[in-house]
Amino acid sequence: MSNSQFIRKAELLVANNEGGLDLSQYRVKFNTHSDSAEAPNHAAIRVYNLSKSTAEKIRSGAYGFVVLNAGYQDGNFGTIFKGSVMQVKVGRESNLDTYVDILASDGDAAYNQGVVATSVARESPLNAQLNPIFSAMVELGIGKSVEDMKSKAVYVMNLRGKVLFGLARAKLRNLVQSLDYSWSIQGGEVVVVPYEGYEKGVVVDLSPGTGLIGTPEQTDSGITATSLLNANLKVGALVRILPEAINREYLTKQAPISYDSRSSIRNLTPLAKDATYLVVVSECEGDTRGDAWYSRLIMVGVDVSSETATDKIKGSS
Repeated sequence: MSNSQFIRKAELLVANNEGGLDLSQYRVKFNTHSDSAEAPNHAAIRVYNLSKSTAEKIRSGAYGFVVLNAGYQDGNFGTIFKGSVMQVKVGRESNLDTYVDILASDGDAAYNQGVVATSVARESPLNAQLNPIFSAMVELGIGKSVEDMKSKAVYVMNLRGKVLFGLARAKLRNLVQSLDYSWSIQGGEVVVVPYEGYEKGVVVDLSPGTGLIGTPEQTDSGITATSLLNANLKVGALVRILPEAINREYLTKQAPISYDSRSSIRNLTPLAKDATYLVVVSECEGDTRGDAWYSRLIMVGVDVSSETATDKIKGSS
């Protein structure tokens, strides 16, 4: 195992527009879930033994934003979650230990409350629809534009006038799908990705020597793997795992294959030809004074020769 994965490090900050409160010195347990699907990512964070005044201040809603960084002191350390505080619970776990539970969501306001109400003229480019959609999300904490996708949309014309009324997320979904893109919210940013696209950058080599725990599995929902917590293993990242390191599943749930058992045939995720996979789900579990310190992944194969990549709208949720 690399020496860079030896001393754990975590930082937890709750903040508002005027400043923040650093809770890193306390015991913190957390579970985060990030997904390439449109629904906002979320985190469940438990902080132990805060003073009554601090716990009450958090419970009262004085801090509306949370940032969680985790990893290793001399290794893969970074932000694994940032988003808005949705719920807070104060309680007691034992006679000695109190806790504050924070449930947070990434981009929840823009996702659930962003509404667009406008119209665009006939024979206008599709990117004329992007501006009001993004404006509705900007007002609730998301950024401005996706230049690469907008440049593509310039050449796609509306044959008829169009009314845009409803949730911005639904209008964005329909528009990006017409351009062969998908979208999600990651770390306070709207990320618009070409189908089979990925985030350009470092490819994480995952093996027992770099933190891989157990054996990755081929399933019908993706290639699943568990590793020591690594902030680089986020949605949209590329991971390289050698094919011989992956347990392969049977094609059917029962054997032998017969006419009567055709309904049991499984659509297994194929192994990547070049051993490179795209992270589509990333979950982190940690306890700063316990055993848990893991990243759990669901991945699909990706063709890195296609040179597709993500486009981001930068902003804060």
